[in-house]
Amino acid sequence: MFLNSKAQSIQTITPTFKGVQFSQLKNPASLRVVHSYNLLIVSDANNSMNEPAIYAYTLDSLKLIKSFLPLGNDTGQTLTSGLSIQYINGESSIHLFDYNMQRFYECSLDSIADPFANVPIQQYKGRSDIYTRPNNTNGYYLYTSPIMLPNKLGIADIYSNLHAASNSRKINHEDDPNYIMKLFTIDGLWQSSIAHLPAEIINEMRDQKIDQLRGAISISNDGSSFIFHSYYANLIIRYDLKGQLIAWYKGSPDARNLLSNNQLFNKERKGYLTRNSVMSGSYVYIINANPISEDGVTPGEFCSLYVFNKNMHPMKRILLKGMPNCFDINDIDNRMYSLHGKELRISSLP
Repeated sequence: MFLNSKAQSIQTITPTFKGVQFSQLKNPASLRVVHSYNLLIVSDANNSMNEPAIYAYTLDSLKLIKSFLPLGNDTGQTLTSGLSIQYINGESSIHLFDYNMQRFYECSLDSIADPFANVPIQQYKGRSDIYTRPNNTNGYYLYTSPIMLPNKLGIADIYSNLHAASNSRKINHEDDPNYIMKLFTIDGLWQSSIAHLPAEIINEMRDQKIDQLRGAISISNDGSSFIFHSYYANLIIRYDLKGQLIAWYKGSPDARNLLSNNQLFNKERKGYLTRNSVMSGSYVYIINANPISEDGVTPGEFCSLYVFNKNMHPMKRILLKGMPNCFDINDIDNRMYSLHGKELRISSLP
């Protein structure tokens, strides 16, 4: 287990980017690079019934291949626009999570990449035998922000009281509040709590509500690690798939920020303020949405993308023009694909 908490003046880089407009989409919400199939898959939060929720483009030329999965309440449709898109390198399918229906859709990448093929839903996971919108249990859904594990070994999710959008919501299971995540079978049966908070953090939070660490989880592109980062605290943690602690970082990764080296909270209780983190290869990329205030930088013009190594040691800071809705990294050529409204920006990262 590694702990890194010493801030330093890390290298800062400002990459150039190519911008492309998505004319077919009304409100691009998320994207995923699938380099092995030459695909860029984008979800659209269009909110219009019977219009497609997913668009597939060629990765090399950004040519539209097809759109699929219409918004609606019939079999083979989705009730959620702006679906999350999940893909683990080497797998032959993507998984799309429908929050309103509380289940995953599994779609074949071969059918997506073929311009002439239909894209059927191969399997439903999470609520595979129910085709109507579920009734909330005491006002709360089972899943908050779930992740399908590699080879469909299960479903991991953040505890709802630690989700960035949470407002101290009720937890669905009797749980230890010192755990970040819960584990389900692919059919939605609860199994256990995983990803215990580091003892130092538990001790530091002993007089405070643990939900002040609210944040987001992601899975590495190769499916080997979970990343948790806090929305309000300066905390980022890496776990293996069994929830065992690998490495973590507390405090500001950059000494230019007005933080002490290992401070968990700043005065404004603003940590990374983003749900964007990606682990590509041996590096973790996380956006910090706090406004940049330093010489030579126009306030509000840039945000910081921090790069950590696999031991959560900060390596560099990348200044991004504007604030992306989401991003992904192509493991092959280290290009960053980010959404800025209807604009896709492609940057070559060092």
